[in-house]
Amino acid sequence: MTDDRKPLWEVSLGIYVQMAASYLKSLSWSEHDRAHYASNYGVDASALNGWIKDHVQHQLDHALIDLETNGAPTDQARNELADAVRRLVDASRDHGVATDRVAKLVAWGWNNCD
Repeated sequence: MTDDRKPLWEVSLGIYVQMAASYLKSLSWSEHDRAHYASNYGVDASALNGWIKDHVQHQLDHALIDLETNGAPTDQARNELADAVRRLVDASRDHGVATDRVAKLVAWGWNNCD
């Protein structure tokens, strides 16, 4: 019997990439949604963009550490994360956030997403 479970680091990589993409998406929300989000997290609405950008960079730092520590992800992990990486690339480009970190992430095997 084979062990088909995904390595834990690839699971965490997926979480970091998904979280970064979600945070970036929130930069496009309406003012009403953004105010609600800010109040839920105890962040001043005027500081929300900086808070979001910091969190995007933090998530990407963790993803890059996973990659640098463990090497390139499996083809399965690359395929599973391709849509999230594509959204991340687009949102990063649109908002000018963490473009250097996103470029490093893409270089780990998602060159077709940029």
